[in-house]
Amino acid sequence: MPPHRTAFRANFAAMSVIEPASQPTRPSTHASETLQATLGVADVWAAVASAVQRFGTELGASPADIVVLLPLAHHLPLARAAWTALQPSSWMPRFETTRTLAESLAPMPRAEAGAPCFDADVDRLQAMEMLAAAVPDWSRRDPRGFALAVSRVVDLTHSLATARAEQPPTARSSWVAAARERLAGSGAPAAAERVLARLALEWSLSAPTDAADALFAHRPAAWVGLRAGGCDALAEALLAAADSPTLWLDAERGLSAPSAGEVVVAACSDFENEAQRTAATVLALLQQDDGSRAPVALIALDRLLVRRVRALLERQHVTLADETGWKLSTTRAAARVASLLRAGGHRAGTDDLLDFLKSLPGAAPRGPHAHCIDALEAALRNHSWTDVTQVDRSRLPSAAQAAWDLGLQAVEPL
Repeated sequence: MPPHRTAFRANFAAMSVIEPASQPTRPSTHASETLQATLGVADVWAAVASAVQRFGTELGASPADIVVLLPLAHHLPLARAAWTALQPSSWMPRFETTRTLAESLAPMPRAEAGAPCFDADVDRLQAMEMLAAAVPDWSRRDPRGFALAVSRVVDLTHSLATARAEQPPTARSSWVAAARERLAGSGAPAAAERVLARLALEWSLSAPTDAADALFAHRPAAWVGLRAGGCDALAEALLAAADSPTLWLDAERGLSAPSAGEVVVAACSDFENEAQRTAATVLALLQQDDGSRAPVALIALDRLLVRRVRALLERQHVTLADETGWKLSTTRAAARVASLLRAGGHRAGTDDLLDFLKSLPGAAPRGPHAHCIDALEAALRNHSWTDVTQVDRSRLPSAAQAAWDLGLQAVEPL
C-alpha cells in the first residue's frame, strides 16, 4: 500500500475516536446490579425480569412506566417472554433499544439537502462531489487514492455524527469544540488527512439529532439498562444524564464461563481497532518475563481479521504457525488469477490489464518485464487511454508494445 494511503488509514483510526464530553455525576438514585455468575443463558432473561420487578417495587412505580434498554432488537421478544412468565397478569415495562424507543417517541427526520443521510451509496456520491469541487483533478490524477479518500470521509462522517448525537444536548457544543481543536493541527505528517478529517467533521454537524434529542427529553418513571456484549454509548450517556432513577444490569460476566482461566471481553469500535487490540494482546502475553503465556493460540471466525492481525504481528517479528491453512482466495496465486479474470472481462480497462501484468513474477522491480510494463503504463497515461479498445499499438514504444502483446496473449483465450 502506498505510504500516503497507509498514513491516511492510521490517521483515520486515530481521529475517528473523539473523547466524549464529561458527563454529569450520577445522583444517588443511580444503582447497578451484577447478575449471578452461575446463571446459564436460559436463566439470564428470568434474572433480568426479576431485577426489573424488584426495582419497580422499591420505587413504587408501575412497570408500565419503566423503560428497559436492551442492547439488540432481537433481545426484545426474549425479555418480554421472560416478563410474561414471571408476571403474567401485570403491566409490562417498555422493553426497547435506543433505536426502537427513538422511533416511537418521534418520527425519523429526513436529512436536509447536503447533509449526510447515512445511506452509504448516497453519501459517497455527496462526498465525491465535495472532494471533486475542492480538488478538481484528483479523481483523474489518482483515481484509487480519490476513491479511498471518499470512502474514509464517509466512514468518518458517520462515526462523528453518531458520536455527536450520543452526547447530551447541553454537552454537544463543548464536544464539537474539542473535536475541532483536536483536528486543528497543520503541516506534515498527515496534513492532507487532517484536512479531510476536518471536512468530515463539519459535514457531520449537518446531520439531524432529532432522534437523540427525543431520547434525552424523555422522562419515564425509571430507566433500566442492560450491559451485554459491550458498551452502548448512547444508552450510557442517556442514563448518566437522566433525572429519573436508573438501574444498570451487568450481564457481561453473567454467562457460565469455562472453569480453566479467566475470560475477558473487549469492546472494539471497528475492524481496525479490533485487529490492533488483538495484536497488542498477543504481544503483551508473549512479552511476559516468565514466558508462561507462550505459545498463544489465536482463534477467530473472520479470516480477513486474521490476515490483518497476522500482518501486524509479523511487523513485530512474531512468527505464526497456521494450523488451519489459508484458503486459496487469500494466496498470491489466487490474486494473480483474479486479476487475469478481470483483465479478460468484456468491460476490462487498461488499469485491469496493468494490474495483471504487475502481478506476474517477472514484474518485480528488477524483473525482466518491469521496464516494459513501466513503459506501457507511461504510454497509456500520456494518451489517456482507459479502455482496452482505445489503444493503438502502432503508437506505443517498442518496449510498451512487448508488454501489451504479453497481456493480450494472456487474456486472449478468455
